[in-house]
Amino acid sequence: MDNLKAQRVSVAMHTAFGIIAGYLSLYFSRALYSLGVAIILLLAAGVLAQKTFGKGKDRKWWLGNGAIIYILMWIVSWIILFNFVQPQAKLI
Repeated sequence: MDNLKAQRVSVAMHTAFGIIAGYLSLYFSRALYSLGVAIILLLAAGVLAQKTFGKGKDRKWWLGNGAIIYILMWIVSWIILFNFVQPQAKLI
């Protein structure tokens, strides 16, 4: 997989994981629980990216093409969903 395609796939994958984390964070009543869920999903996305793109990518590449995008999408989707969607029940 060439470098540009790997970057695009990594950004798309971490964007999807970030939106899912934002949606799941909506159902927790405490911010620390939401942060815990977000960290677990970030680590899962990191492991998936490592298996997908191989051992040639270092931590700096993953931070620039995955982790930062994930954190931004998580925060943005959580804020938007928090303001526009009212969950029927809280999990914790």
